[in-house]
Amino acid sequence: MFGPYDNIDELALFLAYYRYMGVQNFQFYVESASPKVLNFLKKADYRTDISIFLVSWSLPVPSNQVWDHGSLTALNDCVYQNMGDYTYILQIDLDELIVPTEKKHSKNFSLLISDLSQATPDTHTVPGSFVFSNTFYCEEFPRLNVSQSSNRAKSFNHVRGNITAFSSFLRTQFQWVPGVRSKVVMRPSVVESVGHHWVYYFTSNTKYINKPVPPDMALMHHYRKCEGIRTGQLNNGHLVVDLPTKEDYSLIKISGDLIESDIMKLRYDVIS
Repeated sequence: MFGPYDNIDELALFLAYYRYMGVQNFQFYVESASPKVLNFLKKADYRTDISIFLVSWSLPVPSNQVWDHGSLTALNDCVYQNMGDYTYILQIDLDELIVPTEKKHSKNFSLLISDLSQATPDTHTVPGSFVFSNTFYCEEFPRLNVSQSSNRAKSFNHVRGNITAFSSFLRTQFQWVPGVRSKVVMRPSVVESVGHHWVYYFTSNTKYINKPVPPDMALMHHYRKCEGIRTGQLNNGHLVVDLPTKEDYSLIKISGDLIESDIMKLRYDVIS
């Protein structure tokens, strides 16, 4: 977190969604966050069933003198801090949600990872990480109106304007190849070095692999402004805001459960 980070709505959705998917332990690297955000995280830690660990990310040099706030160091620090405690860890940004596309995996990351592990035909290699392809929900895309009539919908309509993911239902048809803008769920015990978008080195690069996740099993939904972003690397390729779009209502199907979660309700104690 840097900026100072101050987006309670985004943070609450992030925590509520991944808790819905079965995640209970969260670790944040905090360079700079508002008192409101820190207060929210403190309350979420002791008033809900999730555990939050904050790492103070005070760099010894000005942040403008090190690339991306020293994030590569933070990513690898996270791996080594947690490799003895967890079988899998997910490293991801606050504006990114990994969303399964098959109903049986909804609300169950563990089953998704289990199914992905069993789907490896080559017995000579083992998935050391699972790489989820990126697709953008750009803030520049038109917002779609969704007709609702239930009591849950009234709550939904109350918060949808503030939370980008609840009012954005157009995503790019284009999906980035694994290793470009992707994020990974990894087995930290077999990782030596990790990058932003996949694992660089495993304890054995002949045994363990970065396994791409088929888009028909899960995608990473990325909610952000897309001005100036292109499909290629080094500023090459087409502008993302000009790409063909596709309607995707994956998140709205569970929006009622998310809105009514203890984590999402807690945001009102901080905002009000």
